[in-house]
Amino acid sequence: MTERRRFIQVIVGTRHVGKSTMVSQFMDDLSMPHLSFSADDVDKTDAQWISQCWSAVRATMHVKKYDQCIQIIDEIQKISNWSETVKKEWDHDSGDAGLNPRLKPTCCQYDYDIFYGENAMMRSIS
Repeated sequence: MTERRRFIQVIVGTRHVGKSTMVSQFMDDLSMPHLSFSADDVDKTDAQWISQCWSAVRATMHVKKYDQCIQIIDEIQKISNWSETVKKEWDHDSGDAGLNPRLKPTCCQYDYDIFYGENAMMRSIS
């Protein structure tokens, strides 16, 4: 987490293997500001909800004068077109305007039963 911001961390694995617990325990051990969101009860067509999460992190960083913050979005796969929205927000913060170049990697946790059927795994995507 001390690296410069380059990747989004995605935690994938079958249902009920402890992905959310692992992320929670990791964040408890890491003394870095973070905000967690869950898409469990979000309408699957509400991709704007992801942008609202990003805005909440930006606002929190500004108000609390954090120089870095980790955003965690649990069950993000439940939102249609989630990857396009994440890319848009990531690019917004990474571009020339770069409002929050210290917004640390977004951690998206989701169940990934189809392609990875055995164990939870962590992958980096850009």
